[in-house]
Amino acid sequence: MKIVIADDEYLVRKSLESMIEELGGSCTVAGEATNGRQLVELVAKVRPDVAFVDIRMPLLNGLDGIRAAKEIAPSTSWVVLTGFSEFEYAKEAIELGVANYLLKPIKLKELQETLARISEARAQACLLENKALERDLAAAYQGYGTFPFEEEDPGTRNYVAVATVADSCLGENEKARRQQRFHERLSELAASYRGATGRIANVYLPGGELVTVVAAGKSGSDREFLEDALSGIGRLLAECSDEAFALTGLRSAEVDSVRELVAHTNKLLTGAAARVAAGIGRVNADRDGDELSAGARSISERLVRLAKAYEEKSYTAYMEVLTEREGRLGEGWEMLGDTNVARYVRAALGLEVKPGEDLLQQLKDYGRVLLNASAGERTTDLVSSMKRMIQEEYMNDLGIGTLAKRLEVTPNYLSAKFHKQTGTTFVKHLTRIRIIKAQELLSETELQIQQVAEKVGYFSSRHFTKQFADLVGVSPSEYRKRFVAALHGKEDKR
Repeated sequence: MKIVIADDEYLVRKSLESMIEELGGSCTVAGEATNGRQLVELVAKVRPDVAFVDIRMPLLNGLDGIRAAKEIAPSTSWVVLTGFSEFEYAKEAIELGVANYLLKPIKLKELQETLARISEARAQACLLENKALERDLAAAYQGYGTFPFEEEDPGTRNYVAVATVADSCLGENEKARRQQRFHERLSELAASYRGATGRIANVYLPGGELVTVVAAGKSGSDREFLEDALSGIGRLLAECSDEAFALTGLRSAEVDSVRELVAHTNKLLTGAAARVAAGIGRVNADRDGDELSAGARSISERLVRLAKAYEEKSYTAYMEVLTEREGRLGEGWEMLGDTNVARYVRAALGLEVKPGEDLLQQLKDYGRVLLNASAGERTTDLVSSMKRMIQEEYMNDLGIGTLAKRLEVTPNYLSAKFHKQTGTTFVKHLTRIRIIKAQELLSETELQIQQVAEKVGYFSSRHFTKQFADLVGVSPSEYRKRFVAALHGKEDKR
């Protein structure tokens, strides 16, 4: 944590700095101030996680300094340094939301306990805010939800999305295990920025794609957070990839609204096949696909379709892809470059490409040998299990990522299986179940609309109301009104 110290006594500042260094860990002193005005300037420059502030300082006292600095750095935690004679300021300090008092002379154990409490509180706050952002983004990607802070003060945040695509020939259980580990490490990365003004949210889209969104303000320190977080994501992609399992991040342009973010993410996923030519196992910017030739994009798309047919053990579909204008695929070996094509084919199909030999023939031979060997595939009825879980747990924070983890398959695979067997998406099915349950509660109880929404799994009553109206045709309150009216009508006839 970055710490600043504001006290007009040199010995107090140096003593506190020495104790912080003695405690070690991740705490570093990023600056010192000798009066309230310097404190405000220092906070604006450093954006500290924690500030130790003496109450009595020249030019601007500590409490007035905190009041002014909070406008600049609202996420900073404040610790007041005080003497016995200054407890009359306690009420004012509490109103300012200070994290703690330390009585001079400061004791090492009290300092250690204070920093530990602040660190834990900031970590929990960060997790809660990331979780709230994830819920809001999930609603936005489904076409629902709004962001109040954007409505009040639009354009104050920048957003970047990194959509992750996995290419692997491994079994479904092993792929699921590796993707889950990658997701866990992303969550650890997000939690490591405790106290930062920026946020990192991991969202599974209805199709099972994992999208990581980095949101930050527009100041200098926010810019550092954004770039550092994106670098961290790129590092995790590389560390979690190998020859048989490659994770590729598709990075969007930087935008300042969620609406634009959703549009850019959809564009990335539509052109996801371009990763074959641009290279897998790394972060590819949105412009990388635009710079490819039409022929390179076409061949990339065919190789992705080939891998999908191989994964589904569909020999017919596999050979159909290979026999479409056969010459184009052979030419593509030279056009795309040996390294990128070879790595994709190795990861997605498990085929070690032999340089200098006909790629098309190698793919045909490989398909004939392997696509008929489908014995031993998992036969569990995943869709029935999904439906049962949804029926039993619709009221919880349920997502395709959660179900995939429990069923030990990848979210993409589970989403595709569900859609193929039911003709609808997981999200639509979950929404239908929730709305049916909501209709029962509206008819049979006197719960408020917000309470009904929470009972069926919605954190936002606005989101619930919109989905209810879309499916039922009227708002929840209007539905209840009509039901009561109909009920009274039946009683009157009696």
